[in-house]
Amino acid sequence: MPRAIVNDIGFMRDSNRVPMVNKINYWQRHGWDITILCTQAAMETYGPLLRDVKYVVVPCVSNRSNRVMMLYEYAKRNLIAASKVLRTKSQYDIVYSISATFDLILLPYVMRKLNRDLRWCVVFDNRVYIDEPGNLVMRRVIYVLFLMSMWMIKSADRIFTVSDDLRHFLEKGRCKRERIRVTGNGVEGEVILAAEEECDRKYDGIYVGRIDERKGIFQLIDMLSIVKEEYPGYTLGIIGVGEERVERKVLQYAERMNVGGNITLLGFRQGMEKYSIIKGARMFITLSIYESYGLALLEAVCCGKVSIAYDLPAYRQIYMNGEVIFVEKNSYRAAARHVIELMRGGATENERGRLLLGRYSWTNIAQMEREEFDRLVE
Repeated sequence: MPRAIVNDIGFMRDSNRVPMVNKINYWQRHGWDITILCTQAAMETYGPLLRDVKYVVVPCVSNRSNRVMMLYEYAKRNLIAASKVLRTKSQYDIVYSISATFDLILLPYVMRKLNRDLRWCVVFDNRVYIDEPGNLVMRRVIYVLFLMSMWMIKSADRIFTVSDDLRHFLEKGRCKRERIRVTGNGVEGEVILAAEEECDRKYDGIYVGRIDERKGIFQLIDMLSIVKEEYPGYTLGIIGVGEERVERKVLQYAERMNVGGNITLLGFRQGMEKYSIIKGARMFITLSIYESYGLALLEAVCCGKVSIAYDLPAYRQIYMNGEVIFVEKNSYRAAARHVIELMRGGATENERGRLLLGRYSWTNIAQMEREEFDRLVE
């Protein structure tokens, strides 16, 4: 039986692991023996959802709330993980990085270099831009780590990416074309269909995503302040978490803009609960400034919610039939106008969006990746 080890030492609080659970279940059904390299918290998340999985647990970890301490934490995790798996690297046929972030590819890169028979597969689903908002020093540090990651994944035997745009970016970065596979992204179709509208917590607008400057969270508040002039009782639910510093800053800015009472931070939600809240809202709004794909938007569209977003290149190959109301990037005033129009009686159901539901499946992605595993070890 072929064996794969999945690297998930980057697990932090409120991480969504539904895609990985779906993939691992599929791989197991098709003859793969799976080991997960992860933290204790990750094992507790995976444990109730997976059977017959082995774990290599990285102890002595903590959830850091700011980026500087997170860098230290990830370095520590990699050192501890290396002491556990490098001596057993020959036991595995595949090492799989669930993302191409530096913390998740450093150890697999070393394992691949030390064992030429081991095959390395990595998911590349997010690009980092040097001009992203935030602290200048941290932006530069993160961008340098991203460049280092790009250099290392050239050694991967397969790179699974989610869009043609990212494939072109990888090719420009001199990754070998024959090693790149575009798998797309997935949604929890059965869960979305089964979810019912949340009756106790209805919001006019809902946002799902990380609470972060590059996700346009402050522009979302600017937009809300304009909407409030027409609809003082407009409510916005925010599903997601961020650094504690950023969350405090968001709440302070909302108070300064006189919309503190219109916003509710709902924290991390997943599965049926998340989709029920989305379905219960009148509209979905994301003003993300940078996206490599935008999974939360796809989930909302598949829930049948009318959705408003900035017109970003990542969206153009997904929404080609009016499934999303697009406005020019950084035009939060235009977004506010659309919100007001919808509040005045515009349609809030998205029938075109629902038609996308059957096209995006984690099972299909797991199948494509498993077929590549088989080719690599045959």
